[in-house]
Amino acid sequence: TTSNLSMNFFSMIALAERYNCGASNLPISSVTFMQSALGVNRNESSNTEENGDFLSHRTLCSLVEQAVGLIFMRQKLELYSLADVDGGVGSGFVVARTGDASWSPPCFLSTLCKKHGGNNSSQTMTLIVVRKTELINRLILGDTVKFGASKKQKMNVLIRDAAIIGMNDGRFNVVTEFMAATTVNEEQNQSAYALAVASEEILNAREILAGNISPPEQSVDFYGALQSLECPYSMHSHPILPDSLQSYCDTDWVELSPHGLGTVSAAHGGMRTLLKLISQGGMEEEKREIDMFARKFKYYLMDGVPVQLVLPSNPGCREEKVLRLTIKNSASLSESVLEISRKRRPGVLNVGMQGSFVATLDNITRFSRNPPTLVNLDDEEKKRFFSFETDLSGTPIMMLAKNRKDAMLLLCGMKLLMEREKF
Repeated sequence: TTSNLSMNFFSMIALAERYNCGASNLPISSVTFMQSALGVNRNESSNTEENGDFLSHRTLCSLVEQAVGLIFMRQKLELYSLADVDGGVGSGFVVARTGDASWSPPCFLSTLCKKHGGNNSSQTMTLIVVRKTELINRLILGDTVKFGASKKQKMNVLIRDAAIIGMNDGRFNVVTEFMAATTVNEEQNQSAYALAVASEEILNAREILAGNISPPEQSVDFYGALQSLECPYSMHSHPILPDSLQSYCDTDWVELSPHGLGTVSAAHGGMRTLLKLISQGGMEEEKREIDMFARKFKYYLMDGVPVQLVLPSNPGCREEKVLRLTIKNSASLSESVLEISRKRRPGVLNVGMQGSFVATLDNITRFSRNPPTLVNLDDEEKKRFFSFETDLSGTPIMMLAKNRKDAMLLLCGMKLLMEREKF
């Protein structure tokens, strides 16, 4: 099933097609100049194809978070006979980080690309995630910038200067063989922003990518899609607790409890008992609701949930953090990692960012919404309290969720994941 993150990438690509004009208007001089940058000739073969290395939702989000620029290309994959190039010409646009880390208006581009040997489509869309400011600066200066990828590249996609992303069978993946040259299309920029500048004024790429001009009106959905990738907590709908799980939002989960319950009495049953009854009793509707909640909760936690870390040494201090789940093995959650880390900064390197606390689910022994008596919290903070313990932590890892609903989701959702994994 395609996630919200992937759907937003599809939305951006669809909007990119609306921005682009036909490649047939590309001046022959631009094609020839870019051809020399690519170093291609008529007799050179290209076995370009996309591999099966599909990108995870977290990787897609991390790529955009760390990007200083995003380039959307549409190539028309047919021989451009006048340029004698075995490939395609096309157009696209780039958005770049401005001084406040927001995204600039789109600056339109002309492109020349080697033909994808494994793709017979007449047109293809490609996303280039740029992580090196120098590449954007060269575009601003009017240079022709070459982007490439090779099967020989073994480095992780998150540490490349530019990651080339394509689509295969409706999913996003890293393109392993790619070569393209791109340059600013001044004529298209002048046309797209004609209403925003005086008729005699020449609009340059620097003004656009610095954010000194307003983006076209039709770009509202595009920036909404970008924001939803970088701020999934505030942009995406949150999981809804099934009625059958509502009573498990306030009681502790303890690993060694015979019923997987805290203050709920054995007569009440506990979540473990409930899950067994639903599984063995043919309660298909309840089972579907719980399965749907579990799946959405995992995405919710993988995207990152804002919390305030409460330090035992200084209970009055509140550190802004993000609670995040990273799934290491889809077949088993026991190796998955629950991490409390600082908020990611857009447009900067976040790979390897150390968390304040990291624990595998296999080591967690308790979840609770009941604060210790020694921690001084007001009534509103008590409603938002959430904590967990591990067999190594010694003391609870305490935090305040953004609101009571988040605290309830965290406790009930984590209970469900742990019960399904451990028992």
